[in-house]
Parts: sequence; structure tokens; C-alpha cells
Amino acid sequence: MSTLEKDFDYKEEHFDFIQQSIRKFCLQYGAALFYTSVKEDKNCDLLYKYLVHKIYNFPFRTPALVVEKDAVFM
Repeated sequence: MSTLEKDFDYKEEHFDFIQQSIRKFCLQYGAALFYTSVKEDKNCDLLYKYLVHKIYNFPFRTPALVVEKDAVFM
């Protein structure tokens, strides 16, 4: 996101539109949406817990996280 802001002059409105389009697509198919970053260690553990939940039916009680734009979980 920072590269797009610097090099291509993307504004907050651009990212909001992109995120809205991705969210609509996911809702249409009942898919989960994760923004992860190994470099910054964002949502990696949450993704692991979600995958274990879906594969092995382990409990998963984490609510949606939409506060940070670069670490979204829905």
C-alpha cells in the first residue's frame, strides 16, 4: 500500500474502493478475507487458527477485524 501511495499517488479513496470490491466478491462466494504480512507478522497466527478450525473443526471465536487497513480479517 505504501508503494502505491508513493509511486502511483493512490489516495485513501482508492484503497477503500478496492477493499469494497474485494469484500463484495468474498461475500458473493461465502469466502473469508485475510490481509496478512509475514514481514510485519500481521494476522499470520490468526490465519493459522482459522485454517485449523476449518480443516479439523477446532473452536474459533475471533470476531472480524477491520480497524487496521493492512491487517483485515472478515
